[in-house]
Amino acid sequence: MIYSTQAAYAVMYGVDLDGLGIKVKYVLIPHFRQLPGYTDKALRGKFQEGVWLKGKHYRKVPDGHLAISMVEYYCRFKGY
Repeated sequence: MIYSTQAAYAVMYGVDLDGLGIKVKYVLIPHFRQLPGYTDKALRGKFQEGVWLKGKHYRKVPDGHLAISMVEYYCRFKGY
């Protein structure tokens, strides 16, 4: 089993994460919405309710947008 920290290092150093082929660490909400089909309201609800944690599952980039960690999303999705 790969834990979140190990998964982050795996992606940083170009190691394929459990055969998922993750190449991008962070994506902005408009791009992320297209992948699993979450709405803006559903995503922001996860942030506000604390289901997804700031600094772990998402971060605020310098221009003020929110970026979602693909590594943490896949780890959560796969149950790591």
